[in-house]
Amino acid sequence: MDKKIYKKLISNHGMGTVKSLGWSSIESQHKRFEVIYNNRPEAATSLLDVGAGYGDFLTFLKFQESTFDYTGIEPFEPFYQEAVKNFGEEFFRNTDLMNYNPKRNYDYVIASGLFWRDVEDWNDIFIRSVEKMMCLSRLGVSFNLLSTYSNAMKNPKLRYSNPAEIVELIGALGEKFMLIHNYHKTNKDFTCVLYK
Repeated sequence: MDKKIYKKLISNHGMGTVKSLGWSSIESQHKRFEVIYNNRPEAATSLLDVGAGYGDFLTFLKFQESTFDYTGIEPFEPFYQEAVKNFGEEFFRNTDLMNYNPKRNYDYVIASGLFWRDVEDWNDIFIRSVEKMMCLSRLGVSFNLLSTYSNAMKNPKLRYSNPAEIVELIGALGEKFMLIHNYHKTNKDFTCVLYK
């Protein structure tokens, strides 16, 4: 995680805003949340939110009147502190995915907006992250990625993934998966769900 980027986003957009998390709008954030939620494993009752930010997915779950047993992990201290201030310490852990070793697994493990920065070792980080998410999950995982098929102007600092290449990568992790690429008006991104 490049903390300098998030410090700059907070400075530009203010603490607690979706833009300080790197989202373009609340509407686009919620659209991604809907896709993740609507494609959850049917029997899932517990959820781990990787890169929880301010806990916005927990807010989303409350609007759905969901009874999910929610835990969010967030390595960036200012985001974590804001989430704790909003919802309470019991829902969040101040750690990153690779260092998180809970005593139990979660039914559904999600990561929304985690893989958006284009870094040199992106492929390795992505594979190791999804593998760890699968290890922490009992029923399935979900994540979203920016798409090379985007009709919007592309930012050279962001990572755009070819859906076909991602299918090749995740296909090695599990036989049951779904790729959803029809929910954003500019085809800006897509969501993958892997089921166990």
